[in-house]
Amino acid sequence: MSIQVDPIQKVQATDSVQYPQTVTASGSLLRVHSVQNGHRIDEERLTIDAPRAEFETPAKWTITIDNGDDAPLKVESVRLQMLERDLCLDAAGSGDYKLYYGDGALAAPRYDYATLFAPQADAAKAALGSEQANAAFEARPDERPFTEKHPALLWAALVLVIALLGAIALGSVKRTVQNQP
Repeated sequence: MSIQVDPIQKVQATDSVQYPQTVTASGSLLRVHSVQNGHRIDEERLTIDAPRAEFETPAKWTITIDNGDDAPLKVESVRLQMLERDLCLDAAGSGDYKLYYGDGALAAPRYDYATLFAPQADAAKAALGSEQANAAFEARPDERPFTEKHPALLWAALVLVIALLGAIALGSVKRTVQNQP
């Protein structure tokens, strides 16, 4: 079964209504409780990651369920949920802090802070401002090997070598046939 989620932002009615770009996400839900060959199988995956969207403005979400040729599902409810995450740090005075995220090439950091952290009842709380693009962002250089950057070149070289070996083999066969009495 696959589910498609399309957030469609509400737009004020004007003379020329422009609808925002549709963002689509899909995933598979799974609930299996059975016994096969004497082994009990219990597996559930009942969540799908929602597409990145602006959650501060009202939105209409359209959910499409493709259950294949199975019996229709009796969907009683759907909930859009988001986990709240806390970021704790020792702030040095009152200043501006920036949170950078999104580099998939980096591993999660491991700090001693996580093991030494003790929540304080009087801890200062702050809220994140609106998300902004990093103007100083530079993409990482492509560090893949040459053959992975240019796979067509590798295939072309392989075809050339095969053709060259075929020509040498064909020439050798012709010479052998010509030299036979």
